[in-house]
Amino acid sequence: MLSKEFIYDYITGLNRPHFCKQKIVVFESDDWGMTRTMSKKSLERLKKSFPSNYINVYEEFDSLERNKDVSGLLDVLIKHKTPQGIRPNFTLNNIVANPNFTEIINSNFLNYHYEPFTETLSNYNDSSAVVQTCKEGVAEGVLSIEFHGREHLNINRWMNSLVEGNSLLRKAVSEGHITHSDNYPPSGRRDYLDAFGFAYKSQFETEESIISSGLDIFKRVWGFQPTSFIAPCYTWHSNIEPYLFKNGIKFIQGNRVQRVPHKNETLEVKRTYNWHGKKHRSGLLSVTRSFDFEPVTAKNKLGYLQKKMFELNNYLSSRMPVVISSHRVNYIGRISERNRDENLNLLDKFLAFIVETHPDVVFLSSAELATRYLNKKHE
Repeated sequence: MLSKEFIYDYITGLNRPHFCKQKIVVFESDDWGMTRTMSKKSLERLKKSFPSNYINVYEEFDSLERNKDVSGLLDVLIKHKTPQGIRPNFTLNNIVANPNFTEIINSNFLNYHYEPFTETLSNYNDSSAVVQTCKEGVAEGVLSIEFHGREHLNINRWMNSLVEGNSLLRKAVSEGHITHSDNYPPSGRRDYLDAFGFAYKSQFETEESIISSGLDIFKRVWGFQPTSFIAPCYTWHSNIEPYLFKNGIKFIQGNRVQRVPHKNETLEVKRTYNWHGKKHRSGLLSVTRSFDFEPVTAKNKLGYLQKKMFELNNYLSSRMPVVISSHRVNYIGRISERNRDENLNLLDKFLAFIVETHPDVVFLSSAELATRYLNKKHE
């Protein structure tokens, strides 16, 4: 059975530059560099203070990447190669800064402080070689690094809640966590993770300042200018796009549906639709995701893998570029080694299937695909 997402992509693509002669596959992976769950023990303490009836896979399994998490991903990617010598490429979308919890607590939760993600890495065990290992992956052609934002956090709304004395949030911060879901289903919006989602009373920093300072950190760490950006939680207003464009961003990654926040304190959003090659008024170009490869969410791992193989075949048979979302949480073992190992094994099998079933596949980075649309080269 064809998914409604595939049908949407096919119909909208009939009169737009979706189709090409090559079988193109792109992997995009968000959240690298972001702090999430500090440790099993810190999560257990939070759950004891604020029990939850809901399972949040990001809280359960996601944490700052370790050296072996990145090298494990590289080992799988390097293992696979098409007959033409093309290896899979993961575009890692980098969050370049995190809250400095110690400084915020020392200010009695009144002032916001952040630190570059490289400093966060230095404060965690087994993460000292993460940046260097990523650079080696870039040199091997299996990794690309792009900009996901400064923090994966709506710092203005988050700080407003801390100033107002939100006890759950203050407890989370004291445990080294950005947030914690207790009595409601996990929601990036409610959990303050929509960095450009507005909905705050008072402003600690402007969106323009957040973008420009974040890009400065990115260029300082990686030594180059990123070409694309993906908004945390797929939530942004078009009025931030000129800041991105002015600072050298050319493309926006995202889902088909963009959540557009209202310029008020509510969490309501309106929805607008994007597609491959869509030109925004700001001059930015869209690259949209086709489907996800997020085995961390699956109870039946084998069934999930078979479903994704079927979806992939539909897209490649229709000559539509396949842009696959696969978040960092799938490949992290700091909280659970089993989580990382099981999901890397599934990725290994998925890549083997792609290369064996479609030996003419072309693996591209997000920027490479977007450049083809910019240059109107779709073949």
